[in-house]
Amino acid sequence: MISRDRNLQPEDLLEFIELRPFTKRWAELELDDEDDLTAPRANDMIDKSKLTDAERELVEGFDEFLDDLRSDAPIEKKYTCRRVVLELEPHVYTADRVKETRKLLNASQALFAQFLGVSVKSVRAWEQGAKPSPMACRFMDEIRRDTPYWKARLKDAIKVRTADC
Repeated sequence: MISRDRNLQPEDLLEFIELRPFTKRWAELELDDEDDLTAPRANDMIDKSKLTDAERELVEGFDEFLDDLRSDAPIEKKYTCRRVVLELEPHVYTADRVKETRKLLNASQALFAQFLGVSVKSVRAWEQGAKPSPMACRFMDEIRRDTPYWKARLKDAIKVRTADC
């Protein structure tokens, strides 16, 4: 997102994006090296008299940014540009590591399977050496990273049912 010293709140942008029909077309604008940047200006696409001050400021900011793209201005010098990357490569889970993770929660194989959203057969297979899916490994990484949170979460989810006699 472009960082400016303005008093706009994130919810202003969300409201703007969700409620204004032109933003769908604006958001679909994709620029690459071959584009000629002939997309219409936001001012040409909407009636500014119907905008709030915050929305008007956003439209003007979009237009200014598009003008800067068209003029080959050094974007990185005028705007704060960031790329956010999550480094969440899952760990490798051996049979012992899966079992240790389950035991951190004091859960049976059946409860652990239900908590992870997999079958009991899958948990048994993992604990006998089968390789868990990357998604299951990521979830187990999170359990290991903040065990007290996940232990409490599991406890809150447990509902004891008695058999009808």
